[in-house]
Amino acid sequence: MVLTALICLALGAAPEGELPQGAPSPDFALGAALLGPGVSQIVLAVLGASSVGSEYSTGMVRLTLAATPRRLRPAAAKALVVGAVTLVAGAVTVFAAFFAGQAVLAGQDLPHVGIDDPDVLATLLGACAAMPFYPLLAMALAVLTRNVAGAVSTVLALMFAPSVIGVFLPEWAQEHVLRLLPHSAVNNLLDPSITGPTDLDPWQAAALAAAWLLVFFGAAAPALTRRDV
Repeated sequence: MVLTALICLALGAAPEGELPQGAPSPDFALGAALLGPGVSQIVLAVLGASSVGSEYSTGMVRLTLAATPRRLRPAAAKALVVGAVTLVAGAVTVFAAFFAGQAVLAGQDLPHVGIDDPDVLATLLGACAAMPFYPLLAMALAVLTRNVAGAVSTVLALMFAPSVIGVFLPEWAQEHVLRLLPHSAVNNLLDPSITGPTDLDPWQAAALAAAWLLVFFGAAAPALTRRDV
């Protein structure tokens, strides 16, 4: 919320010619308000990785699996808890950031949106739904790597590397490769102003995010059940 407010304050302080495409549009105003929740996904990803990876680092995983020989049961229970906690925490963050950001923009007489404006509530709900993605992904990666640092590092690479590399790729690679990566699905849910080769509609983005979670959990499940801890 604080980061969102600072971003919106910076928009008001910037000279008009330095603003993206002049004065920010309502879509841009909504996207700016969701930058804070986007950054908070890093904290939630650490939470997701720690829920599993910390057990490997301390050796507690042996006790957990000894108490419950069906190894997927505790993992599934943890996934449900992580998903529920990060969904609630993410929803609070998204709505708090939205109201704080729009209040700051309105106070500076900049374009802003209300929650009853067209598509705003749907966008906010999509952003809420995106918040558990990286924590759950980090959880699956923690099972695969068996440590928190490896899982979090991989999540950070998936979050930021495509955006850095993408500027050097031709449009066809952005459309047929970057567009299908996990960060594209999440970014499209968090930022309604995205256009160009990586643009996805909300349902496409949600389906892509779900597909990637199935891929990573599909890889984590046999790793958990077949290998020695």
